[in-house]
Amino acid sequence: MTMLLQSIKVVNLMVLMLFLGCAFYSLCVHSETPPGREGALTVVETEEEDNDGIISIDENGEDEGEKTEKEYDVFYPTKEWQTVKKGQAIPKGLHVRMNFQTGLTEAKLNEDDSGNKFWQAGSHQGIVNTDKKSFTRDELKRALKDFKSHADTSGQDPKSAAEAKKKFKSYDDLKKDFEEMNIAMKTDSEIISDLLERFKKVGSDNDAKQNVLTELEYHLHKIDNAQLFSAMGGMSLLVSSLNDTSDSIQAEAALVLGSALQSNPKVQISAMEHGAMQQLIKMLSITSSTTLQKKTLFALSSLARHFPYAQKKFLELGGLAALKKFFEDSSMNAQKLQIKALTFLNDLLVEKELSEKYTQDENSVDVERLKQYRQFNLKSSMRESGWCELVPQLLTAPDHDAREKVLHAMTTLVSECRPTFTSAVTDLEHLKSEYEALARDEKDDGDDYFTGLVQLVTTMLSTVQVRDEL
Repeated sequence: MTMLLQSIKVVNLMVLMLFLGCAFYSLCVHSETPPGREGALTVVETEEEDNDGIISIDENGEDEGEKTEKEYDVFYPTKEWQTVKKGQAIPKGLHVRMNFQTGLTEAKLNEDDSGNKFWQAGSHQGIVNTDKKSFTRDELKRALKDFKSHADTSGQDPKSAAEAKKKFKSYDDLKKDFEEMNIAMKTDSEIISDLLERFKKVGSDNDAKQNVLTELEYHLHKIDNAQLFSAMGGMSLLVSSLNDTSDSIQAEAALVLGSALQSNPKVQISAMEHGAMQQLIKMLSITSSTTLQKKTLFALSSLARHFPYAQKKFLELGGLAALKKFFEDSSMNAQKLQIKALTFLNDLLVEKELSEKYTQDENSVDVERLKQYRQFNLKSSMRESGWCELVPQLLTAPDHDAREKVLHAMTTLVSECRPTFTSAVTDLEHLKSEYEALARDEKDDGDDYFTGLVQLVTTMLSTVQVRDEL
């Protein structure tokens, strides 16, 4: 009986020692596994001669048996060039080339390469032993340590990590910056109010006034901001700046005014109430500065478009005569202004024609607008003030875009200016010959720009010549 008890004790002791040994081995292996990857380690072992010595880490911790061999197909580098198969994961630091004879990618170890090479393929990471095709138990433990170190530092040395820290702010720093920005953030209403207060206090400091006007021009492009600015009393200050003694302040004020007026009926009405039309026409009549003329014309155009009441006042206040002053200068800059002035007037004429064509009785706003258009006749006013003689002169403009605008204006005015336009037949015929040649050349490019110009010139010629014969 005693012998039996002793035998049972020995067996139990052996079982206990075996269990403790297994637990100790499991603990050792587990301690070397990178954080967050417990149970995600797969050691690829084979008994064949071509064992590739690969350690593979599956980030998702899925069962190895569920993986296909293709998913773990890793390129094993040697000192000789080898073909890289499609889909193979290539370890870092290899010498890679394209074989232009075969069209395949090839790779090999650099001459001084030895030891472990890290690789990554999608969600899988691993290490290749480049010295031999297998790992011993000790080498396996060292390789796992290297892998953990490599994964933690992302391949960066301390110096690179320090430099990166200097270049990029931490989360806390970014959070602090955003908090400061939120504190300093202002609404559009507050910005416009602040700018208006600064505008009132600048006095005779032209630099300060210029800065405020520049900021206003940026903000007043928005329709709501422009209306807010006008409601706060800014329009009277802006129109007053059009009468400033400095050309640069006048020009900047005209630019701001034009930006605020564009497609903004409420601000257009406010500008008319503060005498903007009269001041703009006065500026065009007396200034010789090309820059000031250009920006004033922009403001005038923004004020008059789709606003028949303003167009009527433009005629009554001598707007056509002010624009004719551009034709007193024969320079290239003056010709550009002449084209802009003619385009502005033609747009107003077309605007009225479209209103007459598409206005419907049930739309009270359009009907009222058409009534206002019919209170004045811009086309006949242009004929009476000599514009019929001025327009054909611009056919000699050097660029095609300018000529196209002139031809469109002549098409709009031909009913009023036909007798005068007959003097332009020679110029029109020259243009037709030029554009016919250009139209033939453009057919190969699939374009029809010059073809359209040929049709435009031909129509104008036929209209003028037929009427002249009658």
